[in-house]
Amino acid sequence: MLLSLILFTACSGEQSENTTVSADVQSQAPTPKSAPAKPAVNASSAQAQSNAAPKEPAKNIQVTDQAVQIQLPALKTESGVGTYCYLQEMPSLDVGMTGLKFAAGESVEFISIRGLDPAMTKAETGTWSSCGSFGPGVATVPLYEVVGVDLASSDGNLFSGFNWFSLPDKTAFAFPGASLWLFEVQIQDGTKGDLEISTSVATAPKDSVGQWASVFEISMEAMVVADFESKCTVPQDINILSAFGHSEPTQGTWGIQCGEEKIFAVDAKEFDGDIPPLKTFKTPKSVEAGTDCTLKCSWGDAPGQMCEAFMVATSLEKPLVCIDGEIR
Repeated sequence: MLLSLILFTACSGEQSENTTVSADVQSQAPTPKSAPAKPAVNASSAQAQSNAAPKEPAKNIQVTDQAVQIQLPALKTESGVGTYCYLQEMPSLDVGMTGLKFAAGESVEFISIRGLDPAMTKAETGTWSSCGSFGPGVATVPLYEVVGVDLASSDGNLFSGFNWFSLPDKTAFAFPGASLWLFEVQIQDGTKGDLEISTSVATAPKDSVGQWASVFEISMEAMVVADFESKCTVPQDINILSAFGHSEPTQGTWGIQCGEEKIFAVDAKEFDGDIPPLKTFKTPKSVEAGTDCTLKCSWGDAPGQMCEAFMVATSLEKPLVCIDGEIR
């Protein structure tokens, strides 16, 4: 069983804009979409990092004309630890990110990569550790999401040679998006030995990029009962390429619409499957500035723990994040 495409941990109080990488993640059962929500924050600090002086690639990174290869050191598993984190220093290159592939063993159930501001953590770079050691309040930004991928063709294995996203011609995500990449890896219970994990990022020269893509994320911060609705006003014209999300518990309904147009809606029980629901559009959905995009989840009489939507859109040069109706 695969985990959710996105692992998020809810924050509260003064840290409400922070993504927390914590031991809470490790307590989740290894089933799809079971991880708690962790809202993303705005990318201003990460953008500042990417505008800094160019940084040379680390020793485990190989740069070619069309790709950036990242070979992580062997992950030595420990008894009782199900989720591991790794901080990778990323080089500054005049390229955009157009695709991504993972190579990992079958015992790896989930991999996520988020951007991290170095000022937000004292964790050591270049070494594996339990994600719980990062402590609370680690602010991250989304770097990419799934788009244009036929998930049904993955045979339940998204992280072993599978192409994670595919963008339209002359479209790219910002690279690297943040000077540190936080790899979060969840493994099957009882996995023993060393695991080899590598990532290949397809790139294109910046001057060949006609439009930039990024993530429009809508999420719920605090638990609610029965129903949740978040209305977010889009501050600029965008074109939605794909949409997906998650609801917890996996009962009732989940849906996202912009203006009068329904973008994507499913019965929440579909989030329990091996292959998570994803909607891609042959013709991008145009959303004008000032339009309200509304996320709704309904759980009947049950308490709602998570309601979130993720849309890959152009032309966004950095993530657009809306939490409980507030653009951050």
